[in-house]
Parts: sequence; structure tokens; C-alpha cells
Amino acid sequence: MKQLFSSVLILILPLTMEAQGLFFRIGGGYGIPMASATLGDQYVHTYTYNPNGNIDTYSTKSVSGSFGSGMNLNLAGGYRFNGNYAVEVQVQYLLGRKFETSQKYYNIQDTWRGSEEDVIKHYSRALLVNPSFIISPVTGKKVPYGRFGFVLGSPAVHGTESYYYDLDGTLTSNREWVYKKGLALGLQGALGLNWMLNEKMYIYTEFNYVSMNYYAKEYELTKYVQTDFNGSPVDMLPDTPVNIKRILFKKKIDPNNQSPDDQPSEQLREERPFSSVSFQTGLRFNL
Repeated sequence: MKQLFSSVLILILPLTMEAQGLFFRIGGGYGIPMASATLGDQYVHTYTYNPNGNIDTYSTKSVSGSFGSGMNLNLAGGYRFNGNYAVEVQVQYLLGRKFETSQKYYNIQDTWRGSEEDVIKHYSRALLVNPSFIISPVTGKKVPYGRFGFVLGSPAVHGTESYYYDLDGTLTSNREWVYKKGLALGLQGALGLNWMLNEKMYIYTEFNYVSMNYYAKEYELTKYVQTDFNGSPVDMLPDTPVNIKRILFKKKIDPNNQSPDDQPSEQLREERPFSSVSFQTGLRFNL
């Protein structure tokens, strides 16, 4: 019995040692929203002159999504203990997709047409760190695996607003802002497959799920340019009060406390979804 046990160890040990070592991988993918939240709506009101009776038409479309969706690029490094278990730390950069909400009004007459349009777009940018534990049930040229861990990062949600008015003259304005600071913490899981090209190089494909919400600590208005009825652009930002340009988000506030013009205002913090399901692919290198 001892001889049989020793023989098994002699056969297994070299395979285990050979599988140990460092690895890294590089790749990217695209995520779709999960656990979406309502971000706003797209509202259109059209007034059309008609000699037999004016016509008003309305339409509203709800816009929902998650700021964790969009394109992402990732770089990871890890250590495999053997052919079945490994640990990894991944750094991911997220270029979130844009979500558009709007309020539009059109006035259509016989010889004249005017409009008022307010279009807002939101999108995210984030640098995320993802420590995880990897389990591979088998070894070979096609190796399935599961990767489980958590996600930590400090995202930012950017916004742009484009306003246009020409009902009785022409007026336009453009604003930009950012929700920033604060940490986001979530869970991550993935199921994938490593396709062996040679002993050192693999192609990996995986489906990745992230469950995460973000609470910004601060809002800052970074641009506010308005074109007056004479067509001249005017920078409105220097004259905008601080309590409008900056907002601090807190868990608890006094609603009766009014911030002075030269101090940031305070609001209750808001939850922004960053959950997604993505398909990832790239190269893995064993050192």
C-alpha cells in the first residue's frame, strides 16, 4: 500500500509543480446593463397648426440602464498554485455607454417652425480593481474555469447638457458636470474557458457578472457657456454661485439648512447602478 501511495505521489508531484507559477492576461469586452434603474425619459410635445383645429401630440419614453455597461479594457496578473487553483488581481478601465434623456417641444405653423430642445447625456468612466480566486476543475487544451471575487473602485459619472431655443429668437447653452469621489464596492463572478495555443499562451473567453452600486460624494459643474440672442457666447461659470456649481452628498442633511451662495450646497446621496454582464476575451500568458 505504501509503495502504491508513493508511486502516485511520484506521478502527481511533477505535474503539480509544473502548473505552478505566475501568469498575466490582457483583454477587453463589452457589458450590457443589469439591475437597471430609471435614469429619466425622452419627452416630445408637438403643436401643429391646422385651420380645422390645432393638433397636439405627445410621446414619452422611459430611459433606464446601468453605468457599468459599455466597453472595458483589462490587465491582470496572478499566481497559480497548481492546475486547479489560482489567485488574480485585475485592473479594469471602463468606458461607459452614453444614456440620453431629453425634453423637446416643436411648434409647427403654416410658414414658420420653432423648437425648444433640452438634451442631457450621462456616461461613466472608472478605474476598477478586481481581486479574485480562480478554480479550474480540469487541465488540458480546453480548460473551463470559474473566477470569483470583489470589485473596488472610484468611478465618475459625467453629464452634458445641450439646450436650444428659437421660438422667439435664438438662445443656446451648453453645460458639463461630473459626479465624483466616493468608493464603490461590489461582487464579481465569471465563467470562462482557456484555449491553449501552446504551453505558454492561451486565448480566454468568459462571461463576467458585476453587481455594484456607486454613491458619489460630490457634484461639480465644470462648464456653462450660453449664447445670447445676439449670437455671442458668454462664459457663465465664473458668475454662477458656488452652491449651484458644487453639491456635497451626505447620508443625512438638515432640509432647513440653506447654504450661502459662496458655499457648496448639501443633498442626500443618490445610488447609481454599476451592475453589468459582459463578454470578455483576450490572451493569457504563463511565465
